[in-house]
Amino acid sequence: MHSKLSDRKYNRPIVEENYVTPERLRQLRTLQMNQCYWCSTVLQTRNRREPDGLSIERLNNKFPHDLDNVILSCHRCNCKRKNVHCTKTSLEIFFDIWKQYKENGKRVALLRSPTPSPGDL
Repeated sequence: MHSKLSDRKYNRPIVEENYVTPERLRQLRTLQMNQCYWCSTVLQTRNRREPDGLSIERLNNKFPHDLDNVILSCHRCNCKRKNVHCTKTSLEIFFDIWKQYKENGKRVALLRSPTPSPGDL
C-alpha cells in the first residue's frame, strides 16, 4: 500500500497488471530466504523502519514498484542506496537471487541426506 502511495505522489505511472502483488512479495521472501539482497540481514516486519526492517526496493528509481523492478532489502540498505544507480539489470539480479536460492536449497538437502554421493559435493 505504501509503495502505491509513493508512486502516485511522485507521478510514477502505475499499470495494475505489472504492479507488485502480495504474492510476488511472498515469492521474493522465499527466494531471498527472508534476507536483504545487498547485505544478507535477516528481515523483520515488526517495525519496518528499523535498520533490519523489510522494505520493497525499486531497482530503477525512475520506475514504479513493478513486478520486475523490485527486490527486498533491509531499510538501512534501501535508504543508503536511494541515489545509487544499480549497474546490474533486473534480470541479472533475479538470476543472482535464483542461483543463491538453488545453491542454498542444495546445501540444505545435503545436510538432510545421511550419506551424500560424490556428485552432490
